[in-house]
Amino acid sequence: MAKVQDILFDNDGDLAWVDGDLVWGDSDDQHVQDILTAVPGNYTIYPMVGCSILDMLNGNISNEILQRIRIQLAADGYQVDAVSYINTQLNIDCIRKIIKEPNIQI
Repeated sequence: MAKVQDILFDNDGDLAWVDGDLVWGDSDDQHVQDILTAVPGNYTIYPMVGCSILDMLNGNISNEILQRIRIQLAADGYQVDAVSYINTQLNIDCIRKIIKEPNIQI
């Protein structure tokens, strides 16, 4: 299955640049991170997207949050095999099963 590619961000969340050009590459990890950190309402076209995981810093990750992560990723086309939180480590085992082709008309 083909990998999803997109413009990449650096570790600070800024656009990644190399030699004056934007960096393009495999972006599934970036997409998962975006879904985890987004707060519902951040994306006006998809207002329900987001897990608000940053609100959980130094707090408890409940089974409800783990289920929300699973639902959000599945809604974005990922096959989610496992989501767990063990010893302050969030583990997500998923792979994109749906690749949406852009609807570009010329």
